[in-house]
Amino acid sequence: MEHTPGPWKIVHYFSDSDDAWFYSHTIEDSYENFICHTSMTSFWGGNDFNEEANARLIAQSPTMFDYCVRQAYDGDPDARSIVEAVTGDNYCEGFFRPREQNPT
Repeated sequence: MEHTPGPWKIVHYFSDSDDAWFYSHTIEDSYENFICHTSMTSFWGGNDFNEEANARLIAQSPTMFDYCVRQAYDGDPDARSIVEAVTGDNYCEGFFRPREQNPT
């Protein structure tokens, strides 16, 4: 399984009317291809702090994934678990150093 290569970036869109505003954080790759978006619509002057934070987290996903792969290759079991959760169990087969077996 392959993901869209990074870097990813956030593009902000804003529109408003008399009674509401709409703000969208769109995640794009370096070729401006759409990845996903988070958005917030407010009718009473709320905020979109969660959506902006989510957009920043999503935009950094390729970098974080690459870091986890490197850490997993160096034997970090937590990083390996993350890589396996993201890619599926077979991704790590034959790629990483063998896991240490727990003594019984």
